[in-house]
Amino acid sequence: MRRKSGREVLHDKLKRLGIPLLFYIFILSPLTMYLKARFEFGLDPTFVEFFRTDGWLTFGPIWFVAALLLFTLVTVGGGLVLKVPFLKTITPLPNNRRLLLGVFFITIVSFLVRIEIPVGQTLDPFGFQLAHFTQYIVLFCVGFVASKNNWLEQITAADAKLWMRAVWVFMLVLFPAVFYFGGALTKGTDIFMGGLSWQSLAYSLWEQVVGIGIIIGLFSWYREKRNEQNGIQKTLSASAYTVYIFHTLILVGLSLAFRNVAISSTAKFLILAPIVLVSCFAISNIIRKLPVARGIL
Repeated sequence: MRRKSGREVLHDKLKRLGIPLLFYIFILSPLTMYLKARFEFGLDPTFVEFFRTDGWLTFGPIWFVAALLLFTLVTVGGGLVLKVPFLKTITPLPNNRRLLLGVFFITIVSFLVRIEIPVGQTLDPFGFQLAHFTQYIVLFCVGFVASKNNWLEQITAADAKLWMRAVWVFMLVLFPAVFYFGGALTKGTDIFMGGLSWQSLAYSLWEQVVGIGIIIGLFSWYREKRNEQNGIQKTLSASAYTVYIFHTLILVGLSLAFRNVAISSTAKFLILAPIVLVSCFAISNIIRKLPVARGIL
């Protein structure tokens, strides 16, 4: 199968990422925020008046699409400008020792970044949490190389089990121990989110081991055990990206419709959750089949 050139990749990503990004920012997000202002907070501006306020511009969950588009433009665009062959490097799958070195590298850089930019601090209006961007950038670059060299097909079941064992140890043993002895119960968790502390370093390490371990383990498990889809699963999978883009408006709209129902919050959640879930996929499945959405969603 012929691989796309750099220009083809840029064209495809600008269409599949750029158009939904602009549509969300200038239509879906303002509409969602307007509904909240009108029906939740009792304000009474017209839709045009609402655009003149500071509340309309928000990226919400679409920040990830913005980041992915930015990474793609920098990587592919830079490669084209510098005349670097697009994805030509042949690289074997790193062994566990090299993967562990990669984990330590991301840990140290993340820790250094979080000395000044702690977890939870966002870059407005984009919603970027720069404290996490070290791992995002590294994994994005790894994804390019992995795709070219079919790394996911080379992960062995033994390696996947080894990494998943590490995940369970870090989640069930080290995570509670570090939080307890690090003072999370008495002093709060802020010290884990950033700054020059061993707690921040430990949390940075925990994130990388658990995140990368789950990636390796789940890819291997799904490849070996769940590498097929029935008709319903194919439809749900095809609609997932559209759900990601439209789910905020659907969730807020249905929540506001039930806002005056006199039942407990727990009961309301239990009723609304399946309704919202089904509605998101049903509506998204219709949207992505529209002629204007084909080739984009």
